[in-house]
Amino acid sequence: MALCGHCRAIDFSALPAHPRWDQFYRAFDNSQMNVLKIKQEDRETKLDNELGVFWQDSLDSLAESAALNCSLCTVVQTAVENWNDRRSAGKNRKSLHKALGSQYDFALPNKRFDDTTLLLGSVTFTADEASLLARELHSRPFCEDSGSPRALRVVSSWLKSCQDNHEKCYHGHTTLPSRVLAVGCIGDGSIKPIDPDAGTVGKYASLSHCWGKVPMLTTTQTSRYAHMSGIFVTDLPKTFRDAVAVSRYLGIPFLWIDSLCIIQDNPEDWARESSRTMEVYSNAHVVIAANHARDSAGGCFHVRPSRISDSLRIPGIGLVHMQLGANSDEFLYHNSVFSNEPLAKRAWALQGRFLAARMIHYNTEQMHFEYRHGIVDEDRCKSNRRYCGLSYGMYYRCFACKALQIWSSIVWNYGERYLTKPTDRFPAMSGIAGTLGCLLKMRTWMVQGMAWQGS
Repeated sequence: MALCGHCRAIDFSALPAHPRWDQFYRAFDNSQMNVLKIKQEDRETKLDNELGVFWQDSLDSLAESAALNCSLCTVVQTAVENWNDRRSAGKNRKSLHKALGSQYDFALPNKRFDDTTLLLGSVTFTADEASLLARELHSRPFCEDSGSPRALRVVSSWLKSCQDNHEKCYHGHTTLPSRVLAVGCIGDGSIKPIDPDAGTVGKYASLSHCWGKVPMLTTTQTSRYAHMSGIFVTDLPKTFRDAVAVSRYLGIPFLWIDSLCIIQDNPEDWARESSRTMEVYSNAHVVIAANHARDSAGGCFHVRPSRISDSLRIPGIGLVHMQLGANSDEFLYHNSVFSNEPLAKRAWALQGRFLAARMIHYNTEQMHFEYRHGIVDEDRCKSNRRYCGLSYGMYYRCFACKALQIWSSIVWNYGERYLTKPTDRFPAMSGIAGTLGCLLKMRTWMVQGMAWQGS
């Protein structure tokens, strides 16, 4: 589709800077709209000089341009219609926006300040990796299927970049767990559980997933010996199959999956192996997290929800992709992005995320790659802050006064998560407790840490 006269008049090569991110929000729904809050003292300056270039003078004008098939106007008009539909249905009456991060538990509006709040239809321009515009446009369009060859190449590039450039993320081989799955090569029809000799070194991936309520393939005292001869890939639930595919594509020969590498009906084996999960996750070359899947049938790979997007050719610039919504390194709020995923509700999963050096996240909307001191998104946004990880605690290791704050935050997060077996409450936290206990000398805070609250 072509551009209308309003859009052709925009000088895309000389757009003004983006508004301050500390006053910029995402709408508290799925309309993909944004909210800009302007303080009273900044209103005249920002509205006249910093907000942007003059475009459409009314929503009616926008709708008319969209009706004439203008690409840019159509994308924004679709978001406006979604917002109006939700407002008419009474779904937008409680809250207009949600602030970045989760620094505050609640906030009260104060009309005394008379701030101006604007609802914005922001558009992000993206370019394919091979495009000549890739150097100019930071963001990349999404793959529709997170299991596609293109998506796997993205994951592989993340891992290679981390291995080549992040000194604090360990490299090479580590001690293998006492039981792992030999995944073989791409195209092999089966995988094989093995019990490496103590001290055997190698490279392995680990899977973090929701067990869910559906029956799942497990290793029991009865099935163990049958599994040792090999497990057909076609017999694996989808989440396991996808994890095998990722491991094979990345050239990682071994994979650890809790339900297959721990004998589930052997109390001694379960107690011994579950106590070693700290080493399993922290020594894994990468942890694969099926965040969006509610059970083992959900998979790592899936076709993501479609976004309001289109492609257009901008005069003097070239062919670009565009999608509704702001997109920037400064606009990451991964706490809320991850907290809505099913895996984030499970208590056992917290250890995997906290202890992992590297983690591939398969979320509902996009993939993420988390490493020691940061995170990068599939659309190429990145942050040097990691919400949940060992580096979060290491940052404060010289500040004893922060120890209780760190521990309390983690315990609070953990307390909100679910367990299938209440008796797992302490085992599922032992890895984090052991790590932070040594790092932050938690004995100092023993008395303060014994304040409990029921849920």
